[in-house]
Amino acid sequence: MAKKENKTNAMRILEQKKLAHRCIYYDCKEFTDAVQIAAMLGQSIEQTFKTLMCIGKSGGYYAFVIPGAAALDLKKAAACIGEKSVSLLPVKE
Repeated sequence: MAKKENKTNAMRILEQKKLAHRCIYYDCKEFTDAVQIAAMLGQSIEQTFKTLMCIGKSGGYYAFVIPGAAALDLKKAAACIGEKSVSLLPVKE
């Protein structure tokens, strides 16, 4: 029996909308950033995106997808979604 592929919601949406994509898997033993991952995979940083999870002042959760080399401006992100403020979710170790 074939091993079931773990899929993210983003992957399911891409498949549902029949949008061409490919998934690249890699081992990550320690925290790294999108620039390092793109270099490791031999991929252009301009074609690399990252998803950052935030929590708003109201307690709501938000996902922001931004270019791999960019930094998320938390004030602009909060304004975009109508929150007073947002903060990045902490990385669990």
